[in-house]
Parts: sequence; C-alpha cells; structure tokens
Amino acid sequence: MARSSSNAFFGTFLIASIVHDDPRFFPQNRPSFWGSVKYSAKRLVVTRKDSGREAFNTSGIVGTLAAETLANVYLPVSEQTGAKTAERFGTDLAWRFAGNMFKNYWPTIFHSMNLQRLKVIPDPGSPNHPNDVPKS
Repeated sequence: MARSSSNAFFGTFLIASIVHDDPRFFPQNRPSFWGSVKYSAKRLVVTRKDSGREAFNTSGIVGTLAAETLANVYLPVSEQTGAKTAERFGTDLAWRFAGNMFKNYWPTIFHSMNLQRLKVIPDPGSPNHPNDVPKS
C-alpha cells in the first residue's frame, strides 16, 4: 500500500505537475487484440502533455522509479539492493501494462455484456432520484 501511494504521489501528482504530463490512460475506440497490446505497451513510455501533444512519459517512468527507490527505506535489508529495486520497477510496469489492457477493453466488455441497462447511475429525471428531498 505504501509503494502504491508513493507511486501515485510521485507519478500522478508531483512529477506530472512539474513536467505538465497528463497521466490518464485514454482507451482506444475499437481495439483489436494486437493493436491493444501495442497501444498499452506504448502508453508505458509515451503520454500526453497538458497541451495534448505526445511526449516521453517522464511522470510514469521516473515516478515509479522514485517510489521504488523510496521503498528501500522501509523494506527489509535483503530487499534494498539495486537488483531488487529494478525487479520491483519492472513488476510495476508489467502490472501497469495489464491495467492498460483492461482499461482499453473495459468499455467494449461493458457494452457487449449490455451492462448499460443496469442503470448504475440514477436517471436525474426519475422521481426516486437520491437528490430529491421528500416533500412534507
């Protein structure tokens, strides 16, 4: 949990703010499997800037590395080696790739399972909307 929080702090907030990266993942419109693999891998090293243009994913790479380096402060001595830090860094990137694949396909899965009919978000025009105040 500490590593994940550190990664979010460094990668999503601090470094992204300094270098003006937009760390969000934008899914493809109609992904093919190999196209999705390529896109998900590319998004590990390429991101959008605040201006909308593509650039090196400084916040994603340096932020993850900073979080794993910080982890050496509280992990056991046997985990505080350069090799173990590099292994954790690589594992983090692999999980991010898997997350990108899921995020890329989630809209397709959501619609193919017809989940939009579940009305997860209440209709603001319905009489039972949660923001409605009962009349007395």
